[in-house]
Amino acid sequence: MENRDNSRKSDCASTIYVGELSSKTLDSDLFRIFSSIGEVVRIKLNKRAEPQSSFAFVTFANEDDAERAVKEYNQYNLHRKNIRVAHVFDDPKKKEEANVIVKNLPPNFTTRDLIDTFNMFGKIISAKIATYPCGKSKNYGFVQFDKKKSAKLAIKHCSGVKIDGSEVIVDLYNQSARKKIEDQQAPLATFTNCFIKNFPPTITEDDLRKLLEQYGTVTSLFFPLKEDNKNTKGFAFANFETPEQAISAIENLHDKSIFEEFHNEDAVLTNRFYIQKAQKKQEREEELRKSFEQMSMNGHSFKKNLYVTNIPKFIEKEELLNIFKEFGSIISISIGIDAVNDQKKYAYICYSTPDEAFIAIEKGNEIFIDGNKLHVVYFKNKSERIREKLTHNVGFNSSLPFIYNPSVKPSPNSSHTFDQSVFSGHESPISLQDQLHEFVLASANTFKHQWENLGVSSPEEFADKITKVLCTHPEDEIKRMINLNIILNQSIATTIEENEFSSETKIN
Repeated sequence: MENRDNSRKSDCASTIYVGELSSKTLDSDLFRIFSSIGEVVRIKLNKRAEPQSSFAFVTFANEDDAERAVKEYNQYNLHRKNIRVAHVFDDPKKKEEANVIVKNLPPNFTTRDLIDTFNMFGKIISAKIATYPCGKSKNYGFVQFDKKKSAKLAIKHCSGVKIDGSEVIVDLYNQSARKKIEDQQAPLATFTNCFIKNFPPTITEDDLRKLLEQYGTVTSLFFPLKEDNKNTKGFAFANFETPEQAISAIENLHDKSIFEEFHNEDAVLTNRFYIQKAQKKQEREEELRKSFEQMSMNGHSFKKNLYVTNIPKFIEKEELLNIFKEFGSIISISIGIDAVNDQKKYAYICYSTPDEAFIAIEKGNEIFIDGNKLHVVYFKNKSERIREKLTHNVGFNSSLPFIYNPSVKPSPNSSHTFDQSVFSGHESPISLQDQLHEFVLASANTFKHQWENLGVSSPEEFADKITKVLCTHPEDEIKRMINLNIILNQSIATTIEENEFSSETKIN
């Protein structure tokens, strides 16, 4: 066991990571470049479609050559892209402890500038300025040191320092910090209008304006009241003078317990204050679609577990971890030999959040390893697999709703074959509206936190109102809602959103 650990550490020390590669880059290009340093033992190129960057792992015969390759070829221009060359860590925890994020950088700050600024604190393994697909800087970057001590020194001496007039902030890097920044800055931080909710019903327009104006000039504030003209409808829109002010308000107020002093027996807030970029209907629908795509059909539980197949046999656990940790924080990973094809492996990967798992599916299916395209899907438990198998065996027609009719008995010789007339919408004793109402009723408690905004107080009232609106949709859409819980819940959520944002579509 000790010899195996020593061998793995030796492999890591002599292996380098090569990132930011063009899709045009080939194994032969990498061999030509790095064989000029020393003997190259192995190259694993992982190609991804543009605009995603490809990456590779290059293993040398000895550690000294790997060290030289990092020094000489980091930021080398290959196929019009500056490649990133870094050491491979054998202990991911050490990497996290020595990785810093540098925020509020000047727009013209480059990766080379980042290296030159921070190399005084210790050995830099890698550095990178985050950019948009167009190449424009996102005004933050990352510096990976080899030691935790160097990262602490950089944080101590550089946070608050001005670079070209910009006061930079240096923190230890983590996935949530990066996502927070990207959410605030997308797209290109050009918005000034914010949507606000989760505040007490007794708050006044002046109260909200005073809160927001701590972070900038509010040029307009839409603050609708209920018919009694006393209490708010529970949401508002605020427009700031500049994008920077809008971002500052979001950064300082979103997801915070702002109104604790307003809590009383009549109005208790269960949700934290919400302020985010105001979205158009199309943007909200797209966000909902992505959100519901991450749900399982059973219990609306979000999925974080993935199943990966078609992995080449030579790939080890650490190498797979290096590939998939690009998409988020991995809680656990296990790998095994495929029982059908012993030249391939499979893996189970658990991410810390559903968002990370969703990204891993979207991007992981674009990865090729040694000519093998990875297959990444959500992991399904035994009951889900059995249910899918049974559905497939009985020849279920997914374009029509399933209706159980106790008066119809299967023939002894039917061999799982159903009479298609049972599924005919015209012959069914239950109308589509009745079926839809039953399914909406079953989902009512999922949206219980929004009942008050709709003016309902029970699942039955909720189902009556929502079904009335959904029945205005085309028949084929209604059938899809009945067949797929994801589609139904997406439609319900969209209907509620439209009711919140538009008086023209108010649900009666």
